[in-house]
Amino acid sequence: MKRKAYLYQRVSSKRQMGNSSLYRQSEAQEAWLAAHPEVQVERVLVDDGYSGYKGKNLTDGELGAFVSDIKTGKIEKGSILLLEQFSRLTRLSISKTKMLLQDIWEGGVTIVTISDNQEYPPESADDIGKWMRLLVEIESAHKDSAWRSDKAKASHKRRKIEALKEKTAPRIRKPFWLDDKGELNDYATAVKDMFTMYLKGLGQVSILNSLRVQYPKYEPIQNMTPTTVIRIITSERCLGIIFGAKLYTEVVTEDIFYKAQQIHSERLYKNVRPDRRWPLHGLVKCGHCQKGNSIQQTGEALPLLRCSNKRRKGAELSGCDSRATFPYIIADYFFKNHVEMELLAELSESKRNESDEKELSKNAHLIRQKKDKLDELQDFYQTAREKGTESRTILNMIMEVDSDLAALESRQKALNSRLNSNGDFFISREVLQSRDEDFDQYNLNLHLLGFRMVIYENTISYGKLKLEYVKYDRSQKVYSCKLNGETAILIPSEGVTPEQFLMPKPLKSDGNDIQSFLYDALDEYNEIPDDNSANLMMQLLSKNLMRYKKSNEDD
Repeated sequence: MKRKAYLYQRVSSKRQMGNSSLYRQSEAQEAWLAAHPEVQVERVLVDDGYSGYKGKNLTDGELGAFVSDIKTGKIEKGSILLLEQFSRLTRLSISKTKMLLQDIWEGGVTIVTISDNQEYPPESADDIGKWMRLLVEIESAHKDSAWRSDKAKASHKRRKIEALKEKTAPRIRKPFWLDDKGELNDYATAVKDMFTMYLKGLGQVSILNSLRVQYPKYEPIQNMTPTTVIRIITSERCLGIIFGAKLYTEVVTEDIFYKAQQIHSERLYKNVRPDRRWPLHGLVKCGHCQKGNSIQQTGEALPLLRCSNKRRKGAELSGCDSRATFPYIIADYFFKNHVEMELLAELSESKRNESDEKELSKNAHLIRQKKDKLDELQDFYQTAREKGTESRTILNMIMEVDSDLAALESRQKALNSRLNSNGDFFISREVLQSRDEDFDQYNLNLHLLGFRMVIYENTISYGKLKLEYVKYDRSQKVYSCKLNGETAILIPSEGVTPEQFLMPKPLKSDGNDIQSFLYDALDEYNEIPDDNSANLMMQLLSKNLMRYKKSNEDD
């Protein structure tokens, strides 16, 4: 039986992607494999533009995913990790490299370096000769990277000072959508489209696939990876900001950028797919393991909800003890009859307070930045104290950032208080009409709202509302349920087809149809602040229905 080999290649920066580095690594690995027919390639791992010195290939790259697979037992013991040379694996310090090697070796994986024809099996951990050779390699790689890093930082610092002083675009390599002057070029349209698709709920892979089709001659798009899509979307370069100042032309507005940051930080669209068919797609989670529920439907049978985590991994690996399935018809009834009105009101309130919401999104992004900066400065301060060097300047910077952070958090508290102070119940015409005309967007808006119904055992809930599934009566063809443990509810299934639960078709109004008159009733209801009773709503609906009937008689 042949040994499995995992080929690993890495370049530190995007600038190296166009040179011969990856080609040379690949050639060396192919030559080695030709000389070792007893080994077969299982997978090729490539980290393009991930620093080994900073450990980015471990935190964000394919090497990190590979090590994670080793830890979870997905990589067969006795496998080989094939490298052109050891420095391709890492340029971290000796202590950090030792931890990495321990993770690889404990999984039974052997490291092979081609340049010096060395093999480092798990037994190398106790081989002093092997360790001495590795220590020389590790120290040499780390010192070389440290020297290069210091040199680059000095050049970068000089150009930063010049750019801020002159208030011009710095003389450094710019994002692909900018020209040498820091102004937008032809590629900027692709970046704008990237944000548009992200706000609509598409994931990084779907976005990239779409962009590649749309821009077949745009080389930066064709060479892009899915992770680069997220890097771009979360980069302040899109706002024209570099070195904390606006020195480039912005490619998107602040509203668009900060809305994208909110979506990314809260992972609001992690269950959203462009081909979703069901209105409740991604809006129901498992109360046992807190993962999402998938919707399954076969033949003429009605759709069912089941835990995606348990379905993929099984009960033992997932640790989920949820029941096998839950009837979608019950979730649909619960949503439409007991939950949706409250959600429409929340969406209406959110729309009314849009400016405050935008400021909240922007401040949340700034707060994350300030916290990261504070952590960085505190680490720097601690290091300076340990070395006995002057640290007063750093301390002043910490106090300044801490003060800015306190001001931002105070503002967030005030905004949240203002947003939560409105107690009146209302549903806006705009929200209701947008739901009827574009249910896909309505589903995404519910994701933005953070809405999730929860299924635990045989009960679906939202907030204090709970609908318990008691049994299915085959003779009567009804689902027997209890609302909040008391009210008995029967949900008939006779004559119900799967098609009735699919995404509804857009409902357009022309001003003279029944939908328009219902919208008019809603407008009148919202304009009377002193009486928002259900009785008033019924009176207004009746009045507008009579107007609709009369207009049809006149026609």
